[in-house]
Amino acid sequence: MSVVDPDKVLSIGNSLIQYGNYNKRVYLLHVEKDDVKSTLEWINSKVHKLMLSKVIGKIPQDCKDIFKKQGYRIEASIPNFYHNKGACYFMASYFNDPKRKNEPRQELLSSILSTAKSKTNQSHSLEINNSYGFRLMQKMDAKKMASLYRSVFPSYPFPIFDQDYLLQTMEEEVDYFGIFYKNDLIALSSIEKSSHTPTAEMTDFATLPPYRGKGLAGFLLHEMEKYAKLNYHFQTIYTIARAYSYGINTIFSKAGYSYGGTLTNNTNIHGQIESMNIWHKTLNA
Repeated sequence: MSVVDPDKVLSIGNSLIQYGNYNKRVYLLHVEKDDVKSTLEWINSKVHKLMLSKVIGKIPQDCKDIFKKQGYRIEASIPNFYHNKGACYFMASYFNDPKRKNEPRQELLSSILSTAKSKTNQSHSLEINNSYGFRLMQKMDAKKMASLYRSVFPSYPFPIFDQDYLLQTMEEEVDYFGIFYKNDLIALSSIEKSSHTPTAEMTDFATLPPYRGKGLAGFLLHEMEKYAKLNYHFQTIYTIARAYSYGINTIFSKAGYSYGGTLTNNTNIHGQIESMNIWHKTLNA
């Protein structure tokens, strides 16, 4: 498990940035048009100083051309993302390491996407063995949650190995869901709600190795969608999934999500920088 310090989060005006050496990138989590000039100035002053090699941002339509003129490319998009129902564009630029912009495993990526897309809307049984228990996680579960994430992921782009971080996210914007066998936590996932857009990310899926292949991740996704529809008014839900995993990409395709693009060499997950696929579903367009 990686012990590198997690990336930092910074506000510039009303915009939000994550940056640092853990992912060797700047991630524009939210960008307001009034902040674009100062945000780009900050990026240009930091990427070389910190030797970061990628900038990736969630960019709204009214900022897209500004980033294009600065050399950013569109790697993925999600329709119906903002309150005006405009699309979100994941736009990227590369610095210091020219190899990072090139997909290193194109044949595998193409095979995974082909397999996943061939199974779109093919979810069948989403029941789990009645010896398992399922529930919304509580603050008292944070230690078990951190332990499960530590055992599943050699590295992760956010500090989910830290129970204090999990407690903080529970208080702010994340609902976690778990599956138990007897009293043991065996699988987890989460709904990360946005404070800026009518969207949520379906994320943080993890299943202990002995319990994989039993449909637990698909069940978690199904139950999270039901919970979201009952408790929130999301316009669109999406995920940023490991591009080299047949399993997680197929789960989202089967559940009726559409492929939105691939973020190249984007995220420190599973012990290395990997590409990530965007899958999205519109709930209330």
